[in-house]
Amino acid sequence: MLDRNILILSILTTFCIYACEDHIVSDCETVSPPAQLRATFRSIQDNVFSPTCAKAGCHTEVDPPEGLILTSGKAYSNLVNVQSNQSILNRVEAGDSENSWIIKKLRADGTSGMPPVGRISSAVIDTIAAWINNGAEED
Repeated sequence: MLDRNILILSILTTFCIYACEDHIVSDCETVSPPAQLRATFRSIQDNVFSPTCAKAGCHTEVDPPEGLILTSGKAYSNLVNVQSNQSILNRVEAGDSENSWIIKKLRADGTSGMPPVGRISSAVIDTIAAWINNGAEED
Protein backbone atom coordinates (compact mmCIF):
# COMPACT_ATOMS: atom_id res chain seq x y z
CA MET A 1 0.00 0.00 0.00
CA LEU A 2 2.84 2.39 0.87
CA ASP A 3 4.57 1.70 -2.47
CA ARG A 4 1.34 2.46 -4.32
CA ASN A 5 0.92 5.77 -2.47
CA ILE A 6 4.49 6.76 -3.23
CA LEU A 7 3.98 5.91 -6.89
CA ILE A 8 0.79 7.98 -7.09
CA LEU A 9 2.47 10.90 -5.30
CA SER A 10 5.45 10.71 -7.67
CA ILE A 11 3.20 10.72 -10.72
CA LEU A 12 1.17 13.69 -9.43
CA THR A 13 4.31 15.65 -8.54
CA THR A 14 5.83 14.99 -11.97
CA PHE A 15 2.59 16.04 -13.67
CA CYS A 16 2.41 19.29 -11.67
CA ILE A 17 6.02 20.19 -12.41
CA TYR A 18 5.65 19.63 -16.15
CA ALA A 19 2.27 21.36 -16.29
CA CYS A 20 3.66 24.47 -14.59
CA GLU A 21 7.22 24.54 -15.90
CA ASP A 22 6.59 27.55 -18.16
CA HIS A 23 5.36 29.56 -15.16
CA ILE A 24 8.04 28.73 -12.61
CA VAL A 25 10.46 31.56 -11.76
CA SER A 26 13.46 30.50 -9.72
CA ASP A 27 15.07 32.63 -7.04
CA CYS A 28 17.86 33.41 -9.50
CA GLU A 29 15.69 34.61 -12.38
CA THR A 30 14.61 38.20 -12.77
CA VAL A 31 11.48 39.73 -14.16
CA SER A 32 12.78 41.76 -17.11
CA PRO A 33 11.33 45.08 -18.19
CA PRO A 34 8.83 45.04 -21.01
CA ALA A 35 9.98 47.05 -24.02
CA GLN A 36 7.13 49.54 -23.55
CA LEU A 37 7.86 50.31 -19.84
CA ARG A 38 8.12 54.04 -19.16
CA ALA A 39 8.56 56.08 -15.97
CA THR A 40 4.85 56.86 -15.65
CA PHE A 41 2.36 55.46 -13.19
CA ARG A 42 0.07 54.02 -15.91
CA SER A 43 2.98 52.24 -17.59
CA ILE A 44 4.24 50.84 -14.29
CA GLN A 45 0.73 49.73 -13.33
CA ASP A 46 0.12 48.01 -16.67
CA ASN A 47 3.56 46.45 -17.07
CA VAL A 48 4.69 45.72 -13.50
CA PHE A 49 2.07 45.95 -10.76
CA SER A 50 -0.86 44.29 -12.56
CA PRO A 51 0.99 41.32 -14.11
CA THR A 52 3.58 40.80 -11.35
CA CYS A 53 2.16 41.98 -8.01
CA ALA A 54 -1.64 42.09 -8.24
CA LYS A 55 -2.16 38.36 -8.68
CA ALA A 56 -4.20 35.87 -6.65
CA GLY A 57 -2.65 35.44 -3.22
CA CYS A 58 -0.61 38.62 -3.51
CA HIS A 59 -1.46 42.34 -3.58
CA THR A 60 -5.14 42.06 -4.49
CA GLU A 61 -8.17 43.27 -2.57
CA VAL A 62 -8.50 39.87 -0.86
CA ASP A 63 -6.26 39.85 2.22
CA PRO A 64 -3.34 41.85 0.73
CA PRO A 65 0.05 41.55 2.45
CA GLU A 66 0.62 44.55 4.72
CA GLY A 67 -2.67 45.98 3.45
CA LEU A 68 -1.04 46.97 0.14
CA ILE A 69 -3.43 46.65 -2.79
CA LEU A 70 -1.75 47.03 -6.20
CA THR A 71 -4.70 46.39 -8.48
CA SER A 72 -5.61 48.93 -11.14
CA GLY A 73 -7.69 51.73 -9.66
CA LYS A 74 -6.43 51.07 -6.11
CA ALA A 75 -2.64 51.03 -6.35
CA TYR A 76 -1.92 54.76 -6.52
CA SER A 77 -3.95 55.64 -3.41
CA ASN A 78 -2.31 52.72 -1.57
CA LEU A 79 1.21 53.82 -2.48
CA VAL A 80 1.87 57.54 -2.76
CA ASN A 81 2.45 59.36 0.54
CA VAL A 82 1.07 56.39 2.49
CA GLN A 83 3.17 55.11 5.38
CA SER A 84 4.28 51.50 5.11
CA ASN A 85 3.03 49.01 7.69
CA GLN A 86 6.62 47.73 7.94
CA SER A 87 8.58 50.97 8.25
CA ILE A 88 8.41 54.62 9.23
CA LEU A 89 8.93 55.38 5.54
CA ASN A 90 6.13 56.08 3.11
CA ARG A 91 5.55 53.36 0.55
CA VAL A 92 6.22 56.00 -2.11
CA GLU A 93 7.70 59.32 -1.04
CA ALA A 94 6.98 61.52 -4.05
CA GLY A 95 10.25 63.00 -5.33
CA ASP A 96 12.48 60.77 -3.19
CA SER A 97 12.94 57.17 -4.31
CA GLU A 98 15.77 56.51 -1.87
CA ASN A 99 13.35 57.11 1.01
CA SER A 100 10.49 55.15 -0.54
CA TRP A 101 9.79 51.80 1.10
CA ILE A 102 8.77 50.19 -2.21
CA ILE A 103 12.27 50.74 -3.64
CA LYS A 104 13.89 49.31 -0.50
CA LYS A 105 11.61 46.24 -0.75
CA LEU A 106 12.27 45.73 -4.45
CA ARG A 107 16.03 46.06 -3.93
CA ALA A 108 15.97 44.00 -0.69
CA ASP A 109 17.81 46.93 0.88
CA GLY A 110 17.87 46.17 4.61
CA THR A 111 14.66 44.14 4.38
CA SER A 112 13.25 41.03 2.76
CA GLY A 113 12.82 41.53 -0.96
CA MET A 114 9.76 41.56 -3.17
CA PRO A 115 8.57 39.61 -4.95
CA PRO A 116 9.18 36.67 -2.59
CA VAL A 117 10.18 34.41 -5.50
CA GLY A 118 12.31 35.74 -8.34
CA ARG A 119 13.46 39.32 -8.59
CA ILE A 120 12.39 42.32 -10.58
CA SER A 121 15.26 43.50 -12.78
CA SER A 122 17.25 46.57 -11.81
CA ALA A 123 16.02 48.26 -15.02
CA VAL A 124 12.40 47.93 -13.82
CA ILE A 125 13.32 49.15 -10.33
CA ASP A 126 15.22 52.09 -11.84
CA THR A 127 12.13 52.97 -13.92
CA ILE A 128 9.92 52.92 -10.81
CA ALA A 129 12.54 55.04 -9.01
CA ALA A 130 12.57 57.54 -11.90
CA TRP A 131 8.77 57.85 -11.70
CA ILE A 132 9.04 58.50 -7.95
CA ASN A 133 11.89 61.00 -8.39
CA ASN A 134 9.85 62.84 -11.04
CA GLY A 135 7.12 63.47 -8.46
CA ALA A 136 5.17 60.18 -8.56
CA GLU A 137 2.36 61.76 -10.57
CA GLU A 138 -0.80 59.82 -11.34
CA ASP A 139 -1.41 59.92 -15.10
